[in-house]
Amino acid sequence: LDWMDRSDPAAEDRRRRITKYKAQFARLITGAADEELDGGEADGDDGGGEADDGGDAAAPPDVLLCPISYELLDDPVVAADGCTYSRAAIETWLGPAGGPPPRSPLMGTPMPNRAVVPNVLLRNAVNDWRAKRAARRVAAWPHEVFVRVEG
Repeated sequence: LDWMDRSDPAAEDRRRRITKYKAQFARLITGAADEELDGGEADGDDGGGEADDGGDAAAPPDVLLCPISYELLDDPVVAADGCTYSRAAIETWLGPAGGPPPRSPLMGTPMPNRAVVPNVLLRNAVNDWRAKRAARRVAAWPHEVFVRVEG
C-alpha cells in the first residue's frame, strides 16, 4: 500500500490490519470461510501470524468487526476510503458536515467526502454468523433444560 503516509508511526499497523481484512474478506466471499464463520479457522491461519491459543470459539472473525469500535459490525457501510465500518462508528468519526475534512480511521489519509454506502454482503455475513452461533448455542444446551420441573 504505497499510497499510505509513511511518516505516520501507526501506518505499518494499519497496513497489516488492512491486509488481514482483505484476506479474510476474500475467503468470506469465495465461500472458504464457512468454517471460520462457525468460530473456527478455514485454513488454520487467521493471517495474523499468531498461534491459535484456543480462545473464545464464539468470537466473530476479525473481518466481521468494525475497525473503529472492534465490535461486531452493526449496519455495515463502506466509507469513501473503501473500508467497511459500523454506520454509527464511522458517522461519529466523520463528524458533522461543515466541519474539518475527515481522515480515514484506517489509513490516515484525507477522505474526499462523508458519504457512506450500505455493505449488503457483510451485513448478510454478520446475519449468517449470528444465526449459526444461535443454532450452536441451542444445540449445546443440555436436554434437561427442556424438561419441565414440577415441585
